[in-house]
Amino acid sequence: MSQQSTSAAIISQLMRRILLLSAIAGIAIGLIGAVIGGLVVGVSGVYSALIGAAVAFVFFGITAIIMLFTADSGPAVTAGAAMGGFLVKIALMFAVVAVLSGRDFYHPMVLFITLVAGAVASLAIETWAVQNARIPTVDPTAGKRD
Repeated sequence: MSQQSTSAAIISQLMRRILLLSAIAGIAIGLIGAVIGGLVVGVSGVYSALIGAAVAFVFFGITAIIMLFTADSGPAVTAGAAMGGFLVKIALMFAVVAVLSGRDFYHPMVLFITLVAGAVASLAIETWAVQNARIPTVDPTAGKRD
């Protein structure tokens, strides 16, 4: 197995782990937020927490999926895909705001708090996963002649 395919396999495994942990965190945040939002605000708090947790998971999931599919590509392809994913997330955020504007079935503050909680949790998961990953940083074949 070549060095690049070994790194790609490790990165793919890392992104799968991030997706799984982010899904678990998203479900937990959604449930906890729904209970607290329901108790504090009512039904609109439940809807807001569930929407916020889903949006946070989808946004961070997009990044992990892009990295998963471009793990075996070069840095330019990965960077281009990441920038494309960023543009998709911006468009999705505008779509979510457009759909929710003028509606009264959700509570904006509960939605905001849940989105922030989802963002913090996802960033913490990604940081922890990358710090604990065993990604090779030295090419053992460098300097060897064929």
